[in-house]
Amino acid sequence: MEKSEKRSMKRSIKELESRFAMLQQQLKTAKVPVIITFDGWGASGKGTLIGKMILNLDPRGFEVCAMDEADAAEKRYPFLYRYWLKLPAKGEITIFDRSWNQEISVFRVDREKKHKCFKEQLESVLRFERQLCDDGAVLLKFFLNISK
Repeated sequence: MEKSEKRSMKRSIKELESRFAMLQQQLKTAKVPVIITFDGWGASGKGTLIGKMILNLDPRGFEVCAMDEADAAEKRYPFLYRYWLKLPAKGEITIFDRSWNQEISVFRVDREKKHKCFKEQLESVLRFERQLCDDGAVLLKFFLNISK
């Protein structure tokens, strides 16, 4: 990438960061909850990207939830329960570093972890996301892929 392209990209990023901070205030005023999910392969840069994204946001209006594998206590509840607890209030943003999508994709990719409840969990996710959107939430889902 040439120096002029890098400068142009940095300028664009700065403008987008400012725009995102303004959007956060507009979402708060309009009382629109926003859910952003970042999934991806290990070391794909989810945490780094989230860190850059939140740099200019008002910390009172968002929460970042790094979701590890469910612990023993969480496994006693329905599959999506621990995510449900982290949903944003109206006018706020929740950013998930790993989401329910990651858990579903692991079943699909890892044959050893192939779970008999895969279809049931997939249907639960679709219902869950539909309910969120029907209730007025904005749902943004990203999957980060890395390659050589």
